[in-house]
Amino acid sequence: MNRIQHAKQKMLEKNDAWMREHDPGELYSSYIHRWRIERIAELMKPISGKVLDIGCFDGTIAGKLIAHGNKEVHGIDRMASALKLAAAKGVKTYQLDIDEQNTDFENEYFDAALATGVLDSLYDPDGVIEEIHRVLKPGGTLIVSVPNLACLSNRTLMLFGNPPWQVLSSARVGLGTIRHFNMAALTDLMRKHGFSITHRESNAVVFPFVRFGFRRFPILRDVFGSPGTWDRKRIFFCRTLAKLFPNLGERLLVTCVKK
Repeated sequence: MNRIQHAKQKMLEKNDAWMREHDPGELYSSYIHRWRIERIAELMKPISGKVLDIGCFDGTIAGKLIAHGNKEVHGIDRMASALKLAAAKGVKTYQLDIDEQNTDFENEYFDAALATGVLDSLYDPDGVIEEIHRVLKPGGTLIVSVPNLACLSNRTLMLFGNPPWQVLSSARVGLGTIRHFNMAALTDLMRKHGFSITHRESNAVVFPFVRFGFRRFPILRDVFGSPGTWDRKRIFFCRTLAKLFPNLGERLLVTCVKK
């Protein structure tokens, strides 16, 4: 086993351990993820036929698409524990490490595809987008969503010497981010592999609670928790600013069409 495979195996083990100890629904409880699910479901309403969900996890998004009708959703993930939950929601599941293997689907098999929580956790996003392009019909829709490295909260955190959200020093810790995108990097990746951008947006502009030497005030510990967690608190959400300045939003969403 090479080093990358070893790191991925460690990450998978930690993700599986998290699944055993938590309800996956916890991941969708925040505004950021609720927005992502609602927007994807809304954008996918007009589309019928076969849909490929890359990194389907527990099938939360795929299940909503199935509930809307006229869609047959195929979900790929490398976590067997998550795929069991997805299958219970009516998803046709496949256990596969899309980072290392192509699918067995025929060329131009799908009417639409989703990669809405996966590109940032891959070693080779280019290879995955190439595979999506292969299995998608001409004119087919691809929706991609990733965390925004250049969001306002990250810019603020870095200005005061704190690391950006989800930027980890190790690829083995699980539930983390390996690849980082801003809007320009994401749209360039899509165009590079034969997609036209039809829509782009972000969820909300957020301002974090950054430490300004507040360790000296014990009362703040009672309100905001220990000082070590203050740079992870969000104190300001604004959807309107995200509409005006999508490059500053916490999470990016791009809709593309295969040329």
